Amino acid sequence: MSQNLEKIVNNLVESYRKTPTIARINGMTQPSRQEIKKIIQNLQKVAFPGFFDQKHLTDDTVGYYVGNILEDVYYNLRKQIIKASRCCAQGAIKAEEEYADFAESACMSFM
Repeated sequence: MSQNLEKIVNNLVESYRKTPTIARINGMTQPSRQEIKKIIQNLQKVAFPGFFDQKHLTDDTVGYYVGNILEDVYYNLRKQIIKASRCCAQGAIKAEEEYADFAESACMSFM
């Protein structure tokens, strides 16, 4: 490898170390794009019941339907917020309980 290319590689690797949120190295778990997409799709189902899936909803079943979806949104959103918090905190939050508390608060504010 030429010295110029080696210098470029070393500079890039150093930038990954300085800003770990831009790369998935050493097992850092970032939020899942697929999970975020599912959360958004579920929110569409709540905002417009009956338009985004093939459920036959009635006055008797719509509450159960919306509640079930919101429970799923809450659970998955909370997990993704925890992942994002770990990623972005860079040591500012130390205890797992703090991540969970922050995620809980953020979810409830959002909902």
